[in-house]
Amino acid sequence: MIPYPTVIEGTRIVLKMLSPTPTNAQMVCDLVKKNTMYLYPFLKEVVTDGKDVLNALHHLRRADNLCREDDTALYYIFHQGKMVGAIEALMYPHERELRFWLDHDAKGKGLMREAVLLMEKMLFERNQDRIILGILDSNTPSLKLAKRLGYTEDWEGYFEITYDKFHMLRKNNSRKSLTNLYDRTNGR
Repeated sequence: MIPYPTVIEGTRIVLKMLSPTPTNAQMVCDLVKKNTMYLYPFLKEVVTDGKDVLNALHHLRRADNLCREDDTALYYIFHQGKMVGAIEALMYPHERELRFWLDHDAKGKGLMREAVLLMEKMLFERNQDRIILGILDSNTPSLKLAKRLGYTEDWEGYFEITYDKFHMLRKNNSRKSLTNLYDRTNGR
């Protein structure tokens, strides 16, 4: 297993793996709390019982262990030095599932687009066969982003936590066109 880079620099964002420290846990906790309305079903372990920073620290430790043992990668998205979201690649045979979220104040600026392109480039350069996205039906911006980036609908289902309809989309490895797309979109 080739280790993931701890930092991936883009044009406007930086993706960072965070070590499980109290300072990093506080940053994660603050951002999740700020966006609790839509993140709660997915990250409730971070902000549930009044021990929020300890829970966030546990969350970072678990992510750190998964990155080392399970070939999973969790990056936090930084824009202008401020944490604005996260993107994670989960391992499945022959594919990775990307999961991501962004602070409400950072939406509409193209930051997630750049984060997804950076992750795609890294994963496809590691010879990943395909990337899948599971997106809730109500998450119109993410569905639009996926389609603009060339993901195609694989199947639909219902999310077991909220019972909302979701879409599974996929993109196969085409490293040459992916590198060109990232370079064209970011002026390289």
